[in-house]
Amino acid sequence: MMTGPLTIKTAGDVLTIERMQGEAKVVTTLNLAGQPTENQMAGRQGATMAAKYVSKWDGAKLVTTITSEGPNGPITRTETRWLEGSTLVVETNRTGRDGAPMTTKLVYKKNT
Repeated sequence: MMTGPLTIKTAGDVLTIERMQGEAKVVTTLNLAGQPTENQMAGRQGATMAAKYVSKWDGAKLVTTITSEGPNGPITRTETRWLEGSTLVVETNRTGRDGAPMTTKLVYKKNT
């Protein structure tokens, strides 16, 4: 899967991820100490919706559980981030529309 560039910044226990989604800049904030944060995520037909993000370290991997409200109740997905050399890997696990588990993996190469 292809995706555009992203910028990651850290300040204390806060990690900020900035990326473009179409013409819109999307900023996601994660608390590395396990405290919940609320971010806006893309919804259907260009709408945004609030989601709760809780991150924790599992060894060298940052695991983030994201919960939002869907039309049939809560929706949960898990994003796991880790470095492989100078490459960032982001693996997302969620339930697909047909109810089956679905995994997506994005790989980002460091430019600067």
